Amino acid sequence: MDNKRLNELLVIKKNNLQSVEDKERYDFIVELFKDKNCFFNIPMEIAVGIFEFLGVGDEEALDLYFELTSIENYDKNMPKERFNIINNKK
Repeated sequence: MDNKRLNELLVIKKNNLQSVEDKERYDFIVELFKDKNCFFNIPMEIAVGIFEFLGVGDEEALDLYFELTSIENYDKNMPKERFNIINNKK
């Protein structure tokens, strides 16, 4: 994941895992974050739940979600092979 805030949260959470379930959730999240486009592929509720698990408050969670799913991040991270009607030539 390219997001500095998420990387910081992952480090803090890794150092404070308290149960086997927390470790399993953490490992799942780390695996999910290997896809830099993951926030474009999961529902907002799931993303906010992940942020809460990482210790982010409600208001910051929404701000972080909207930052990660911004049009700028979409243009930067999504594959460039998107279907383009104007430039589609046969």
